[in-house]
Amino acid sequence: MKRSTILFLVFSLVSASAQAIDLHQHLNKTRQLVADGNYKEALNRFEWFHNYALKHQPSMNGVRLSYAVADWTVLATQYPPAKEAMIKTRDVGAAIIKQGNNGKSNYNCDLFGDVVALNHALDENDETVRLFKVMDQEQSSFAKRCWIFAEKVIIEAQQYTLASKYVGDPMQQFIAAKGLIDYQKNHLVEETLKLIAVSLSVGDDDTAYEIRAAALAIVDDYRLHRAIAET
Repeated sequence: MKRSTILFLVFSLVSASAQAIDLHQHLNKTRQLVADGNYKEALNRFEWFHNYALKHQPSMNGVRLSYAVADWTVLATQYPPAKEAMIKTRDVGAAIIKQGNNGKSNYNCDLFGDVVALNHALDENDETVRLFKVMDQEQSSFAKRCWIFAEKVIIEAQQYTLASKYVGDPMQQFIAAKGLIDYQKNHLVEETLKLIAVSLSVGDDDTAYEIRAAALAIVDDYRLHRAIAET
């Protein structure tokens, strides 16, 4: 590999890492601005993060719709323009989705996820229900793709007839959920067995028994019962 290529790859990795650090620092500084009472600047930074963070680092979407929106909500309780900005951002997203339903623009489920997150932060989940009903009526295929974002809100709102159109086969859903739990329990047992073995190997029997007891409180697995006797 040529030296120039290696340098380019190293530079790219360093740049990507710097971007990730900068985005977290951006949020940390914004939180500090809120704490210091610099509300207007903090709002500008929250709006920038919401609108542009993914262009710098797509993997920040989870942070963007959880921690960042939660922090924005804290500001909104102290600074009314922050709540107004949140409502406006939500309304713009909802309008784009509705226009898309009429064939006037392109849209995707990520935008719907944004609207759902903002509605939750604003304690206006009923707006999510209303929007999803529009999607259901005007373009059910799009609603089906976005169901993962709406499921919790729709079911909690007791919109069971609507939910039944998208939830699929309840038994298959249960089997899938159970399979995930079974996998997690097996992983817990395997990790616990490793920790028990390590504890016993250094003569820390008390910790081994304590770990096993904690694990057995979660899952009663024969391997845990036999672990200490077999080690």
